[in-house]
Amino acid sequence: MNNVQAIIFDVDGTLYPQRSLRTRILIEWAAQFTKEPVGQLRTLKVLRAYRRAHELVRTARSDVSAKQLQLCVAAELSGEHPEFVELSVKEWFQHRPLRHLKTALYPGLLGLLRQAKAHGVRLGILSDYPAAEKLSAMGILEYFDAVVSSHDEGVGHLKPHPLGLRTCLQQLSVEPRRAIYVGDRADVDLPCAASANTQFVLFGKSPNRARCLTVSNYRELSQALGFQS
Repeated sequence: MNNVQAIIFDVDGTLYPQRSLRTRILIEWAAQFTKEPVGQLRTLKVLRAYRRAHELVRTARSDVSAKQLQLCVAAELSGEHPEFVELSVKEWFQHRPLRHLKTALYPGLLGLLRQAKAHGVRLGILSDYPAAEKLSAMGILEYFDAVVSSHDEGVGHLKPHPLGLRTCLQQLSVEPRRAIYVGDRADVDLPCAASANTQFVLFGKSPNRARCLTVSNYRELSQALGFQS
C-alpha cells in the first residue's frame, strides 16, 4: 500500500450497501403493484432476468457489447420485448435508486475521499453500470477524476475483464502498480485487478480463499493507506 497514487472504486456494494437500497426500491415496487399488478409482475420478472443475465454475460465471448448482450439475454429469459426490458431497467435500476443514494453512503467514505484529495491521490470509478448520475445523487461526483463504466463506448466488457480498469488507469495517468482497486466481490473485482496488474482491496468480509487486503470499513482503509494513525 506504499506510494499509492490513485484509488479506483467499484460503486454498488462498495460505496453504499446494496441490501438497504434494494429494500427501499422493493417498497416502491410494492406500492406500484397495488395500482397495476399485472404490469408490475412483468417488470419484476424482467428485473430478475436482467440480474441473472448480468452474471451470464460476464464470461460470454461475443462481438456484441456487454450492454446490448445483457439486454438480449434478459429479454430471452423473461420472454419480454427488448424495448420493455430496457425501459424497466432504466426506471428501476438507474432512475429510482437516485433519490435514496444521498443517505445511503457507507460511514467514513466522504472522509476518505477528502483525505485522499488532501494527499494528492487521484480518484476513479469503475462500475459495470453507468455511475455518473449515481455519484451526483450521492453528492460526491466532484471528487473523482475519472468515471468509467462497462457500458462506455470503447469498453463494452463486464468485469472481470480488465479493459474497463485499464481505461480508468489511462484516464488517471497512473501506472497500474501505483493504484488500488476497491471492490466488494472477490470473485469478480479481484481477478479484474489482477489482470490489470493493480493492487486490490476487498471491502467487507473476505472469503478464506481471497488472498488480498480486506477492510470492513473506510476507517480501516484510511489507516492502511496511512491517511490517519
